[in-house]
Parts: sequence; C-alpha cells; structure tokens
Amino acid sequence: MQYHQNEYEEAKYTLSEAQKVCAALSEESQQSGTYEAITLNLGHCYRKLMDFDKAIQLYEKCSIINPKCPQAYIALGYTYHLKFEVTTALKYYHKAHFLKNEDNLVEELIKTAMEDINNKNMYTMEETFLPDHLVSNGSVCYD
Repeated sequence: MQYHQNEYEEAKYTLSEAQKVCAALSEESQQSGTYEAITLNLGHCYRKLMDFDKAIQLYEKCSIINPKCPQAYIALGYTYHLKFEVTTALKYYHKAHFLKNEDNLVEELIKTAMEDINNKNMYTMEETFLPDHLVSNGSVCYD
C-alpha cells in the first residue's frame, strides 16, 4: 500500500521488517512465494529510492529463490538499464524473454536497449525513454 502511494521509505521499512519475520521462521519460508514477493517489492523500493546496487542485490536474490520468474530478470535488466549498463540489461531482458516470450513489455525493453546500444542514445536519468511504470507493479510469478 505504501509503495503505491509513493511512500518508498516507509514501504522499504515495512517490507524489510516483513522479510526479517519470514527469514526468522524457517529456511522453508525463505523459499516461499510470499518471501519472493516481499523481496521483489523491496527491490522496487530501493530502485525507486535510486539505490540501484541494493535493488540489484534483492532482485538477484529473487532470481535464486525462483529462477523461473521473469519479473526478477525484467527488474534486473531495467535497473541495469537505469545505471546505463545496457549490455548487462539486455542480458537480463533476454532471460526474461526466454521465460515469457509473448510479453510485449519485454520486447519493448529489448528494442529500447538495442536502440541504445546501436545508436549510443544514452540519456540522463531524467530524459530516459524507459517508462518507470513498466516494472513497478510489484507482480511476481509462482511455479
């Protein structure tokens, strides 16, 4: 709720606390869809707060919890793209596309990354073409 109200600091705190509770329960709870969703959404908070390295760390954790979840790879690619590491972003976009090959979002992100690489169209953060709403819905997939 806080995330959708653009209260990212508050959401970060709430999600961090929820993550701690899940982690304290058992190893099994850390492999659950709930823990995965909390971790992914916590990564979104860090990305919104422009702490890209912490966001990447959390998205990578999600991809370990569920290697078949394209949202983690989309988020990784998007965050690397925001850091202007477009080749790395493209690698993650392709992983997401492999898992979800009929996804228009992934195709749009790949196209944008390819244009950035081919045209060397690198913009400032404020000018970037990447629409933030593309990966901010907090969705997560389950096996």
